[in-house]
Parts: sequence; structure tokens; C-alpha cells
Amino acid sequence: MNVFSIQKALIQTVDSGFITCGYGFYSYSNYIASIYKLDKSGDVTWSKEYTETGATTTFNDITDSYYNGFTLCGTVGCDGSCNTGW
Repeated sequence: MNVFSIQKALIQTVDSGFITCGYGFYSYSNYIASIYKLDKSGDVTWSKEYTETGATTTFNDITDSYYNGFTLCGTVGCDGSCNTGW
């Protein structure tokens, strides 16, 4: 889990829980995109972090999709030495 986390979007899920996305960081130059699934009490049921060496990754928004999934949008900022593979 991130040392510090900023959540940019929050939506309610069909199970009365929530899913949120944003980014966190371990240092001021290492941002890591994150997703957290919360139950209806607000407890984290699962989480996922995405990162790329040499890059800043963030999620900025989330929507639910037609097939019980989620669509995320975000950014990958590269310092010229990263190789994005997702």
C-alpha cells in the first residue's frame, strides 16, 4: 500500500460497495496508479497498484462498464528511460 494516497474518483458498485481510483507515492517522484474496492462498510476488499519503472502513473477517473467491469483513464509520464508495457 502507498505511503500517501490521493483518490480522484469514487463510484458505487452493484453490490452496494464502492470502487475508487487515484494514485499514491512512496517518494515525491514515484507516483503509482491505484484502485481500491470497498465493501458497503468502507472496508477494503481488494486493491491493485500499477507502476512502470522510470514513469509516473496515475488514474484520474473510473466508470462501470456494461459487462460488470470498470473502465479507467489515467496518465503515464515518462522520463525518457521507461518502457511502458500495459
